[in-house]
Amino acid sequence: MEAHLQAYYGSIIRRVEAESAEVTEAGFYEMAPTESVPFYTVATHGYSTLRLPTPPGLDSAYVELVMHADQDPFEDEKYSWIPQVMHQVGSFAVNHMNWIGQWMVFPNQELDRYVDTYERMLTGEKVKLPLHVQPYSPESGFCGVMVVPPLPQCQEAFTMPYLENGKEIDGEWPVYFHTLLPLYEEEMEYYFQHGQEALLEKMMENGIEHLFNLHRPNTFKEKRKGFFGRFNK
Repeated sequence: MEAHLQAYYGSIIRRVEAESAEVTEAGFYEMAPTESVPFYTVATHGYSTLRLPTPPGLDSAYVELVMHADQDPFEDEKYSWIPQVMHQVGSFAVNHMNWIGQWMVFPNQELDRYVDTYERMLTGEKVKLPLHVQPYSPESGFCGVMVVPPLPQCQEAFTMPYLENGKEIDGEWPVYFHTLLPLYEEEMEYYFQHGQEALLEKMMENGIEHLFNLHRPNTFKEKRKGFFGRFNK
């Protein structure tokens, strides 16, 4: 895994071991910014030891998570929520044997609401709004994450052959490195009302890398006019 991460994201500058041997715990690798990937990159290691169940026809059973930051989240307290979010999403999936797939959204909600939102996403039911979320930190204002593909320059980092004792297992599914993109409350509510494509169309106006700027403005901040009018344009 170390060679895979360094091939696409940069040199590893930190390895954080899991706090316990429990399967719900994972450690972290941190990669330094590079010319092509101008962010600190954090990736989990440990979740992919467990094969998660998947919907029929999909093959993302082995999962690790990736996030980007413009400052070192292990050195700068303002960014310390990043590994905490990764643990929240990953440990929930492992604890409940749930699937993590592309374009899913995970709000920062109390557990009962979180479970309800997740189940409604899987079944295609309408998610209950308002979401009743809390920001990850007072400084960021982000209240959830969306699972997205890697940055274009790292697209081949998305999959890694599953290895057992250092050997690739013929016919086995790969490990998927799912990138988590932080979202504001209004962005998530727009996603649940209008869908992923409609949200991305609005968010992509300033380019892909802009989305990973943790100081970026809320896409809908100027349009907020109360719950039913906040997305009118």
